[in-house]
Amino acid sequence: GAAPDTNRLWGVIKPTANPGYTLMSPGVRSDRKFDGAMGTNLAAALTGNAGGTADKVHVLQAGGSWRTLWLDENKRWREAGGAVSTYELPEGAGFFVERQSGTAAEVPFSGPVGNDGTKTNVLNTGWNLIGLSEGKLIQIKQTLATAGPVGAAVETQADLLMIQKTDGTWRRLMYVQGWGAPYDGNWFDLQSFQILSSNEVLEPGAAYYYLRRGGATDVEF
Repeated sequence: GAAPDTNRLWGVIKPTANPGYTLMSPGVRSDRKFDGAMGTNLAAALTGNAGGTADKVHVLQAGGSWRTLWLDENKRWREAGGAVSTYELPEGAGFFVERQSGTAAEVPFSGPVGNDGTKTNVLNTGWNLIGLSEGKLIQIKQTLATAGPVGAAVETQADLLMIQKTDGTWRRLMYVQGWGAPYDGNWFDLQSFQILSSNEVLEPGAAYYYLRRGGATDVEF
């Protein structure tokens, strides 16, 4: 509906954690706590273990360092040092699920859905791990336009976008300026050599890397 909060829409969204590393974000409005509802949803679908075969979650922190949580045999998320985690995922952030098992797992997120398009998330200079999808399709090109992408004629100077595909491989896109029409002001796929279509979307529960070349800025979603 046009006003999700008023309509009290509820949904169940099930992103898949494939063997190895899968980039995802909560697909519904959530407490984002690993000792709360979000962590419980993740734990229910994943495999806990007291040894080195436990499923893990990796969160990119400000400054570029990684925070790693692992799931114990009682389905509690623990910090790398062993303490039970009370970490709260920042709003608008994504994370990697490291699935140790050789099988895929569906992670059911249930709750209120809907995004009114007025929230903001900071894109810092350097790599950002962003999860914007909350119960609806996110128009990639239109959403990122609010951040004022830095364009360039070469990959080493332009803002870059990395999107994980369902088979675990990656799409790599750059924001182009200096090539002339029709490329300037568009995201360009460096694998397919095609301009990103204006109707491409991120699914609920999806996340991506954004490499910001300029100063920190906000993206509205």
